[in-house]
Amino acid sequence: MNDKVKEILEQLEDGVKSVFDSEKYKKYLKTMSSFHNYSFNNSLLISMQNPEATYVAGFTTWKKLKRYVVKGEKGIAILAPCGFNRYIEKDKINPDTKKPVIDPNTGKVEKVKIPVDANRFRAVYVFDISQTKGELLQLNLIEELKGEVKDYKKFLESLKEATDYKIVFENIKGNVKGYCNFEKELIAIKEGMDEKHVVKTAIHEIAHSLLHGKDNKCNNEISRKAAEVQAESVAYVVCSHYGIETGEYSFGYIAGWSRDKKTEELKESLSVIQKTSNFIINRVDDAYRELGLLKDNKTEEKGGKSLNDLKKQINDYRHNASPKCAQNVVKKDLTNER
Repeated sequence: MNDKVKEILEQLEDGVKSVFDSEKYKKYLKTMSSFHNYSFNNSLLISMQNPEATYVAGFTTWKKLKRYVVKGEKGIAILAPCGFNRYIEKDKINPDTKKPVIDPNTGKVEKVKIPVDANRFRAVYVFDISQTKGELLQLNLIEELKGEVKDYKKFLESLKEATDYKIVFENIKGNVKGYCNFEKELIAIKEGMDEKHVVKTAIHEIAHSLLHGKDNKCNNEISRKAAEVQAESVAYVVCSHYGIETGEYSFGYIAGWSRDKKTEELKESLSVIQKTSNFIINRVDDAYRELGLLKDNKTEEKGGKSLNDLKKQINDYRHNASPKCAQNVVKKDLTNER
């Protein structure tokens, strides 16, 4: 099984790298370059006026993207800086003596006007993409997986053996597919998704529960980027092991959380991903044997016979590989898949 997992990891790395060279990625970057990063105040104004807004831009920007604001749509008011010059009077200073210059005719200190940059703000209007029509834009690198999974219900039940967390389905709003609440030891999966995406999301969040929960001594050193790369990589490996193809989603997801095409987050986590994937696969296999769905001889378990064994192995690996913990940038109570 280890050889198979290693082979899958190699496929994963190649697949993620291919995303950066794809036409889809280039279109995505071009589209994203057209949207501004708004200030906190403007983000708040947008949210107050249109809570469902996702991608907003001005009338001219939409026109450049070959989309047009629907007639009758009301703009979202935000604040834009309006620079101008104003002048203030100051005493004229002699550059040599550093003293005020006296006007010989009036006997008074000469004055000079100094331009001062100043900012005022004016209201401008932007529109959400939902208020426009026109050419389709490449807004995401990933699309929700579609398709069924063999023995879906039994497979999902078997996955529960890999975590102590309770797994539930919820009506989650927006683009979030699931989340892992470390404090409540709860994994929630979005209702209404196809079986393939449900299974992948379940494994993604189980990986978070195993790798990034409150029991992990050194999770302070794991950045949000690395945590998401690890969780999605584990989901890809486990799904691939059982013949569930998720590359069309996982490659883009991991690329989106990677710093660049060198995929350092993935390379630095290969050992952790392999151990965690092996652990989940062994747990699922054990459950399958009890259900009579798997009759081969049990493979040697490399990932540990218990959750505590796995967590100890992961913590030992992290301390050896990176003894100094960095800043805590992983939320300890909630990690979600978008």
